[in-house]
Amino acid sequence: MRILLGVVAKPQGVKGEIKVNSPADIALRFLNLKKVYIGGKEYIIESCDVRDKGVYLTVRGIIDRNGAEALRGLSVEADRGDLPEPEADEYYTDDLIGMDIVCDGAVLGVLEDVQNYGSADVFCSHFEGKGVMFPFIGEVVTDVDVDSRRITVSAQGLAAHSVYED
Repeated sequence: MRILLGVVAKPQGVKGEIKVNSPADIALRFLNLKKVYIGGKEYIIESCDVRDKGVYLTVRGIIDRNGAEALRGLSVEADRGDLPEPEADEYYTDDLIGMDIVCDGAVLGVLEDVQNYGSADVFCSHFEGKGVMFPFIGEVVTDVDVDSRRITVSAQGLAAHSVYED
C-alpha cells in the first residue's frame, strides 16, 4: 500500500529540484526515504531538504526545470513499509479511511475522507444520508482503535463542532 505524502507544487531553480507541498507532520517523513512515487512512477531520491515552506526534492532522472515542471500537480507517495510507524496518538490517513464512526455504541457511518484546513484534520462521512464533517479534536473524537477499526465520537462534541450537508 502507498501513502500520500503531498503534491508537487512547482519546480525550484533550474537543476530539476521540485517543491512538494506536504503537511508539516508528514514533511519530516521524507528525510529517511530512498524512493517516492510521483504520479505513480518510481523515483530515487538524490537529495531532500525539509524547510518551513515545504519539502524540496531532487530525484534521479529529473535534471532540469522542464523535467521538474512536468511533475507539477502530481501526487507524491511512498510505500507504507518504507515509512516509520506513527507515534502514539498519530495515524496515517489511509489507515483511518473505512473505519466505523461510533457514538454511544451505535455505528453512525464510515470515515470516507480526511481533509486538512490548517488547524485540525477534518473527518468526512455520511450519517443518515447527510454529509457530515467534523474536526479531529479531543472534544469530538474520544478514541481511535485501529485494531477494531472504530473511531468513537462524543455526541456533545458532534453537536457542537460538526457541519451537515444535504
